[in-house]
Amino acid sequence: MGVQQLNQEKLGRLDRFLSLAHRAAELISRSLPFVTRLLDAFALITGRAVSWLSLALVLVTMLIVVLRYVFDIGSIALQEVQMYLHGGLFMLGLAYTLACDEHVRVDIFYQRLSPARRALVNLLGTLLCLLPTCVLVLVLSWDYVDSSWEIREGSSSPGGLPLVFVLKSLLLVAPALLVLQGIAETLRAWQRWRHDALDVGAQTLLIPMIDTAEQAALMVQAMRYPPEGIRGMGAALARASRWNQVDDYLNQANGQMCLLVQAETVTAMNNLQAIAETDGVDGVFFGPADLSASMGHRGQPGHPEVQKAILDGIATVRTAGKAAGILATDPALAQQYLDAGALFVAVGVDTTLLVKAASGLVQRFSAGASKGPAAPSGGY
Repeated sequence: MGVQQLNQEKLGRLDRFLSLAHRAAELISRSLPFVTRLLDAFALITGRAVSWLSLALVLVTMLIVVLRYVFDIGSIALQEVQMYLHGGLFMLGLAYTLACDEHVRVDIFYQRLSPARRALVNLLGTLLCLLPTCVLVLVLSWDYVDSSWEIREGSSSPGGLPLVFVLKSLLLVAPALLVLQGIAETLRAWQRWRHDALDVGAQTLLIPMIDTAEQAALMVQAMRYPPEGIRGMGAALARASRWNQVDDYLNQANGQMCLLVQAETVTAMNNLQAIAETDGVDGVFFGPADLSASMGHRGQPGHPEVQKAILDGIATVRTAGKAAGILATDPALAQQYLDAGALFVAVGVDTTLLVKAASGLVQRFSAGASKGPAAPSGGY
C-alpha cells in the first residue's frame, strides 16, 4: 500500500511538472513575437539616435577644413572629435544596420532560396557566426577596456581629448548591441522557418491557444502582406504563387486568407467576444480537452460546466457574425453543437479511427485463431 501511494505521488509530481513545462513552452512561444518586436524597437531607437552623429561628423569636418585652409588654424582636439564621431557612428550603427537588413551579403545563392530556406540560412548564420564572434570580442576586449578605465586613459597627443577610455568602451558596447539584435534575428528566423505554411500554399490556418484579441490581431497580421500585415514578401520564390505564375498574387493573397483561432482556456473564454470581433478572424474553434483542464475538469470535456461554457461561446461567436467550430467524437454532443449553431464540427480523428479499426481486426482474428486454422479459400 505504501509503495502504491508513493508511486501515485511520483506520478502526480511528474504530471504537475509536465503541465508546468507545457505551459512554459506555450508562454515562450507566445512571447517570441513580442520579444522580437521589443528588441527591434530598441535597435531602431538607438540607431536613429546614433544617426545624428553623421550630421555632427559632417559639421565637424567642415569646421576643420575651414579652420585649416581659411584661417590656417589646426586643432588636435577637433581632429580627435572627428575620429570619435566616426568610430561611434560605425560601431553603434552595426546593430541598427542588421535590424534594417542592410548589411552586405556575400552569398550568390541566398536570393534564389525559398523564404523558409533563407530563414534557415539566417538562423544558422546568426547562431554559428554572429553570436559566437560577438561573445569572443566581448571576452577578449574586457581586460583591455577595463585597464583603460582604471587609468582614465587620455590622448597621447598634446591638446588631445582625455577620453580614450570612452572610445575604447565601444569595443564592448558594439558587440553587446549586436548580441541583442542577433537574438532578435534568431527569433525572427526561427518563426519564419517554422511558419512557412502560407508560402507552401495554405490559405486557411487553425491557430491554437489564442487567449486575447491582441494575439488574434497579431495572427491576422502574420497572414497578410504589408501594409495590412507583416508577412514576408517572398511570394515569387514560393509555391503559393506557383513560383510567380499567378497573376497579381500579392494583391489577391490577403483576400484569400482564412484565419481560425482556437479558444482553449478560461482566459480565452473571458476574452471571447473581443477575439471573435477582431477584424480578420473568420472563425473560432473550441478545444474541449484543453478547456476542460483549464476549468479544473481535466479529462472531462462532457462536464456540465464545460458544456455550458462551450454552448455560450458558440452563441457569442455566432452573434459576432463569425463561424464557430469544435471537435466532438461523441455523436450526441456533435449534434448538440450543430443545433447550437456551430458551422464546422469535427466528428472523428484519423488516428482514433485507425486504432479502432486495427483493434477490431486484432480482436476478430485473435478470436478466430483460438478455433484453429481456417480451411484454405484460395483468396489472396
